[in-house]
Formats: sequence, structure tokens, C-alpha cells
Amino acid sequence: AFVSGLENADLLAVDKLEEILSAPVFYRLQAFRLYRERAFLVDLPVGETYAKYGGEFSTSSTEQMLFQGAIDLLAVGEEEAWIVDYKYSWKKDAELLERYRPQLELYRLATAKILRLPKEKIRCSIVNIRKGTQIDLN
Repeated sequence: AFVSGLENADLLAVDKLEEILSAPVFYRLQAFRLYRERAFLVDLPVGETYAKYGGEFSTSSTEQMLFQGAIDLLAVGEEEAWIVDYKYSWKKDAELLERYRPQLELYRLATAKILRLPKEKIRCSIVNIRKGTQIDLN
């Protein structure tokens, strides 16, 4: 699931793959429908997205902005969803969380709108493939 094609299969040893796949998030997703590299295109209020992270709009803006992206792994359950974003980094968990929180919050809002779920029902995790760690945003 983490390598594309046989030419990349040599990059990850079996023990490393076992370490990555032993992250708690993968165990919890067994009953979910899984979608790899799920692309989306959705309009969202800039007051809840772009403006919150240093954009030129006010957080009270009602303007809509079109967002496009691709979620590495989207797991959809009966009444909830889980977004998993893969990273390959030596950075500390706190640094990864700070750097990628805006991206994952945007993914959460897009998923909430598309699936018609409350955003509180959508969990987000970063799986750092290099270090074999899982970082939960919630």
C-alpha cells in the first residue's frame, strides 16, 4: 500500500512495513471502507479555512473558495470518517503536527461537507513512515 510498483518494493524492508502497519490507526480502520489517494474538489467558506492560517481574508468572511486536494487514505465508517496522511520525515512529531495541521483541517472540512458529516466525526492522523510513528490531531 505504501509503495508503487515493484521497482520501489526494495525500498522498505519487511520489518519496516510491519512496524508501519502496526500503527494503531490501521487496526481501528478494519470495519471502514478505504479509499487511497481520494481526490476532492469542494467550495468552502474562507472564514473557516484560508483566513484562519494567515490568509488575506477576514475570519468573518462569508466568501467561498474552491479547494482541490488528494487525501492519502480516507476511511469511511457508518457515522464517522478518518483521514490518514503519510509523511516521510525525521522531524519531531510536534513539528509535523504544527506544519501539517492546516492541511489536515482543510481535509477535515472538505470531507465533512462531501460526506455530510459533522466535522467532529472526522478524525485525522499523520503516519510518519520514516520513523514508524502515528500522530493524531484530535
